[in-house]
Order: sequence, then C-alpha cells, then structure tokens
Amino acid sequence: MKLRVITAALLLALGTSAAVAQTSPGIQPTAPQPQTQGKKGASGMQGSDEEQNACYHDAAKYCSDAMPDTFKVLDCLKEHRKRLTKACQQVLTDNGQ
Repeated sequence: MKLRVITAALLLALGTSAAVAQTSPGIQPTAPQPQTQGKKGASGMQGSDEEQNACYHDAAKYCSDAMPDTFKVLDCLKEHRKRLTKACQQVLTDNGQ
C-alpha cells in the first residue's frame, strides 16, 4: 500500500513538473540589441554615436559628396584635418587616423 502511495505521489510530481516544463518558456534566444552609446557598429567602421556626433557637422560641411561611403568620408576628413573641430580631430586621433 505504501509503495502505491509513493508511486502515485511520484507520478503526480513528475506529471506536474512536466506540465510546468512544457508551459515554461525556459531560455529563449534573444534578438541582437541595438547599438548603444560608446560601442562600435557591427562593421566597426562607423564609430560610436558619440564619435559620429563629434564629426557629423564636419563631414556634412567638407565631405557631403563622399557620403554615404564610409571610407571616402574618412579620407575626406583626414584631408581636411586642420579645418575640423577639436572633437572630430580627437576622434580621428583616438582611432589611429
């Protein structure tokens, strides 16, 4: 008799945990998070939001014909380095340009 009670309790417990496991989402894959400030974009070439903001006006002023080609804009900014704002010059220096 005790064996049947124990077996019934185990089956009930297993059935309950199986039902919970089926309804529980468990670990789900997450979508990639959008770029946050201070981190490089997926290509690593477009800079952080802060870096882009530092050079945005300079790029628009001196390099608008090179947009949206990242490499051409970078070359253009380097050509106009002496005319750039201090913040944009620092971004270029910080990134080895």
